[in-house]
Amino acid sequence: HSYANICRIMEDIADKKLALEIRGDRSFTDGKTITVPDELNFSAKSISDEKLHYTLLEHELAHIIFESDMRNFDAFNKWFDEYSNEYVEDYVKKNNLDDKFVDLFNGVSWSEICNAVLNIMEDHRIEHNWGKVYPGSRYRFNDITKGLAEEKSIEELEHMVKSEHLSNTLLLSRIFKNEIINKNTKSKVLDTNKDLRFCAERLGAVEDKSTVATLIESRNIIRHWMPKFMNQLKDLHKEEEP
Repeated sequence: HSYANICRIMEDIADKKLALEIRGDRSFTDGKTITVPDELNFSAKSISDEKLHYTLLEHELAHIIFESDMRNFDAFNKWFDEYSNEYVEDYVKKNNLDDKFVDLFNGVSWSEICNAVLNIMEDHRIEHNWGKVYPGSRYRFNDITKGLAEEKSIEELEHMVKSEHLSNTLLLSRIFKNEIINKNTKSKVLDTNKDLRFCAERLGAVEDKSTVATLIESRNIIRHWMPKFMNQLKDLHKEEEP
């Protein structure tokens, strides 16, 4: 009942009709219908399950109030296709590679990588913007985010960064954004890693901004990571059965 009342208030703010569904095991929205789970499959670091469930609702409402544009996923993938085609063609020529390398590149689920990047960036933008209006919500958002790394040791977190895995690095940059910027993570590896800092700065660049910033900074992250992607594929290319 209280969730329905909140949604009605947000309808007036967003000037659109919203529907609320409580079902399944995850939360999401298409901009018109908000779905929150009827049963939690995880707990937060220090807030109660009741507050966690409400925070999931807030997250989806934030996507609507701060106007996440689902068309950006298509725009980002289209940009990547054009950008990567030119990048790969130039890389193959400079490194005297063959069609086997191109096949390796095309065999990667690039749309999944791009969508993961855009999703993390957009989640950070809308939660930050919502948290500026509702400071208590910012605490709960941060508590849930911190919980993603709570069960891992510093050594495990450092290994995640050293692997140069983009999603892991971006996720850790979000979890420890302020600590990374201030070099206060209690880990020399996390404090000095340039990729973590780059991603943390990109996250900061979408705060207090519109969804356009998410698209721009996601492109910057992919551009930064392309040499790493290509080196990893080049190593696979050397193997007989990659």
